[in-house]
Amino acid sequence: MNKQFWLSCFLRFLIYFCHWLVLAHIPVVFLGYGLTNIQIGSLIGLFSLSSMILMIPMGIFSDLFSPRKILLMGGVSLFCYYTSLSFVTTFLPLLLLMVVGGFGAAALIVVSEALFLKRYGQKDQNRRISYYQGFTYLGFGLGPLCGGILLDRFSTLFLFGCAVCGISLLIMCCLYIEDSSVIRFSLHQYRVDLSDKRSLLLIASVVVVGLHFGVEQVSTALLMKEDIGLNSREIGQIFCILGLWMGCMVLILARIKERGQALFLFLLGGMAFSGIFQAVTAWATSYWSFAVIRGLHTLGDCLVLLEMSVLIALLFPSSRLGGSSGFLYGVRTLAAFSSAVLSGMLNQYYGYHVTFILSGVFMVGFSVTGMVWIFSSKKRRIALHWS
Repeated sequence: MNKQFWLSCFLRFLIYFCHWLVLAHIPVVFLGYGLTNIQIGSLIGLFSLSSMILMIPMGIFSDLFSPRKILLMGGVSLFCYYTSLSFVTTFLPLLLLMVVGGFGAAALIVVSEALFLKRYGQKDQNRRISYYQGFTYLGFGLGPLCGGILLDRFSTLFLFGCAVCGISLLIMCCLYIEDSSVIRFSLHQYRVDLSDKRSLLLIASVVVVGLHFGVEQVSTALLMKEDIGLNSREIGQIFCILGLWMGCMVLILARIKERGQALFLFLLGGMAFSGIFQAVTAWATSYWSFAVIRGLHTLGDCLVLLEMSVLIALLFPSSRLGGSSGFLYGVRTLAAFSSAVLSGMLNQYYGYHVTFILSGVFMVGFSVTGMVWIFSSKKRRIALHWS
């Protein structure tokens, strides 16, 4: 693992640090602006939808053109997005701004992972991807912690200023990241890659995972603030604990997973475990009960996201991995958008706990159905290495 490997990991850390620095607290910020829960759900959903629209094209572009230039373009878009958030406070202008932010997030999230998997996902996948995801979770944890401290001690202006500084450093890192080779476009080949039975099961799993992510993006911070009574600093601490926990656990899970090669076994098992504690989150009543329940939930998430990245690297040719992974990100984000909008409506009328229960039960139901579907056919067990 050379300097470029660690630069790729640090770049991923910066992407998620800046992303979650703002995203973890933006529902609370919008609530402070006087927006309704439905408006907040619509804004978060629009961010996801605008990301989704560009995720598939961005993935394909990373196969056909320079990934480094696309990363730079995404960094500039997020720079404009975070700068504008410091003074835009009304609903209609925020709608346009969320589109700009979604475009930037799509470019950075999809292309950075596609470029990494192209270069490092074909050999020793579990170990390399676990390090990469460890940096991702570190950004996921430290971003909300810093955001909570800035909101608690200072103001939203400092929050968005920190995001601008982080994105500026990210843009500088993109200048030194190595490009990958490009290919000639073939829609037929992408269609063949995605029509395999294993690919279709992966797509279905991605949809379910996306639905639960949409619930979390809209409802997690609001549940902590409105129902449990935590302040911004405590919310940031919770995210930090979970991020550091996930960063450690993904390294351990990668070593455990090396001993078993049954495709989708860890994915479906992780989804079932995650879904159980997604539903149990509704009964959290204090700082530590919420932290423990979400820690168990994210243990399942760690396994799910690790397995998804490994499956993407294994199932799709590296030359077309950008387009295929972009499609999966797009599908996941469309599911998150739909779930975010629906969550906003349910939160308005039934409370934040209902969405966690529904999404958790749905995840468990899908996982059990998937396992039964595989075990009921010898051909499917053989195809997925479960026999």
